[in-house]
Amino acid sequence: MNEDRKRILNMLAEGKITVDEAERLINAILGSDKSAESRQPGDAPSKGKPKFLRVEVDKKDEERVNIRVPLALLSSGIKLAKFIPGNARKQVDDALKDKGVDFDLNSLLKSGNFNELVSALADLEINVDNDGDRVRIHCE
Repeated sequence: MNEDRKRILNMLAEGKITVDEAERLINAILGSDKSAESRQPGDAPSKGKPKFLRVEVDKKDEERVNIRVPLALLSSGIKLAKFIPGNARKQVDDALKDKGVDFDLNSLLKSGNFNELVSALADLEINVDNDGDRVRIHCE
């Protein structure tokens, strides 16, 4: 076993990281070992296409929330949204605009736009820490 894996497993055993974090770290090590052979010096490592949207909430003195949503499920939802009548989609867009969210459901339904959204999500990382409470949203 290499030193990086031992360090990760020790941090897990000591409770410094979660099982999910340990899994991500080990996968990152394995991915960097495999891809290092094919990369040229100076190349940036690629993240690949995200498969899941992860939402983690750690609240002091409460249970932890850890949600992992397959992006394929979102894709299926977008396909189903095509069956929503146009006037209903407009009502949704208008209601969102009233709340300050400028969103056009019709533009998301266009075939290439969802793929662009998924590509953009690859770089998504939102971290909020407040007095021991933590929210993290990211793709993996």
